[in-house]
Amino acid sequence: MSLPIFKNLISNLGLGPAQRCIYVICTCLALQFLMSYWQPIGERSPLWSPQSTWLFLLLHSIGWVFIAGSVQLVDYNELLGLKQVYYYIMGVDPATPKLSPSLQRLYSHFRHPVFIGPMIVLWMQPVMTLDRLLLAVIWTTYLVLCHRLDDRDHQYLKEQFQLKHHYLSYMYH
Repeated sequence: MSLPIFKNLISNLGLGPAQRCIYVICTCLALQFLMSYWQPIGERSPLWSPQSTWLFLLLHSIGWVFIAGSVQLVDYNELLGLKQVYYYIMGVDPATPKLSPSLQRLYSHFRHPVFIGPMIVLWMQPVMTLDRLLLAVIWTTYLVLCHRLDDRDHQYLKEQFQLKHHYLSYMYH
């Protein structure tokens, strides 16, 4: 949906400010479809199933903590498209030009506000079956090939983490 043909279609329908929201909704619908109609591959015999699953469950939970924490580092209302719609309804100029150049650059190629978390969640399954392995391999390949973080992006995220940490420390002390 990031192709110009889709962007033009959405703009021609008068839905330009809601473009990112439409993308998020379509992504959610695609994931819901995938989860609803997922069919196991072959027998459900596990490829691995350790005797003690507590370590896998702990690491899996840590993956979800990584996801929740990393989403807090970026402006998720902007990523979801909610701010763009709000600014349009209120008749205010879009916020993107007011964002720092570092954040604009990050948003231009940062497809996922999280990276490490989904990798942990995908691979730290206490019971890994062939269909879960296929899903983990496909999503891992996608994340690795489409994730374009460089040193400047890393530095920006580090600065944002430090700012939010300082702000929260100040609030609670």
